[in-house]
Amino acid sequence: MKELEPPREQVLHVAAHAWDIRGARAAGMAGAHINRYGIPYVDADGSQRDREVPGLAQLADQLSEI
Repeated sequence: MKELEPPREQVLHVAAHAWDIRGARAAGMAGAHINRYGIPYVDADGSQRDREVPGLAQLADQLSEI
């Protein structure tokens, strides 16, 4: 990211854990939750994800919408 220097609001951080998405959101990036097991997304501080998909293939299908 440092070499490309995209605006943070154009970066999508992809993670399987709420705490990773919380950090990305705090840094000004969007967060996509990979929910392979269908477990409800819960973050203790109430932060939300921007997208939730069951896997990377489904996220790839949605990238044109972002």
